[in-house]
Amino acid sequence: ELVESVRENGVIEPILCRPDGAGGYQIVSGHRRQTAAVLAGKTEVPITVREMDDHTATIVMVDSNLHRPAILPSEKAFAFKLKLAALEEKRALGLLVSDGRRSTEIVGEETGDNYRSVMRYLRLTELAPELLELVDGGKLKFHPAVELSYLSPVEQEMLRGVIAATKKCPSLTQAKALRQLSKASELDEGRITRLLQWDRASSEKIAFKAEELRGFFPD
Repeated sequence: ELVESVRENGVIEPILCRPDGAGGYQIVSGHRRQTAAVLAGKTEVPITVREMDDHTATIVMVDSNLHRPAILPSEKAFAFKLKLAALEEKRALGLLVSDGRRSTEIVGEETGDNYRSVMRYLRLTELAPELLELVDGGKLKFHPAVELSYLSPVEQEMLRGVIAATKKCPSLTQAKALRQLSKASELDEGRITRLLQWDRASSEKIAFKAEELRGFFPD
């Protein structure tokens, strides 16, 4: 759709660039528009040139990506990680005014997410790529994925194999149980399999009528 729009109307919003030090320019924001222009057969695009250091360029690039209409959980997670690293480097160099806020709080305030949400997204960067793909695909829910990010790489690989075999992804309750087993150094493939195969909805249910219980309990 973007290619068709560029083909008909050209690139309306200039691409943000900075001098690359070798007589050319480095794109800071607008990579998708530039790619769409190439695919649409355009040979020129409007650009805005601005001087900026590496840290500022990283933050601007991340912010532009975070404001895209559709962004995958993994993209948001690594965008947060990039911005956090840039802010920390600016803080270390004395380029960031210290006002008592943590870098994660600044990231949240500037992106419309609260501090806890930023921390959860950062946890996703600790997931194995195969598990992160399940999150992007909507098969593995966000909050269970955050819990699973605390498993070791070996445990995550075991989990990936069990998910592939059972075609089941952990619920939040199951993910918390897996994390607890990992913390106690008791997590193995057998326990993962049993947890994922247990289906609370299919468990046996027993029902009583209210009048059958009144003789045993006070009003």
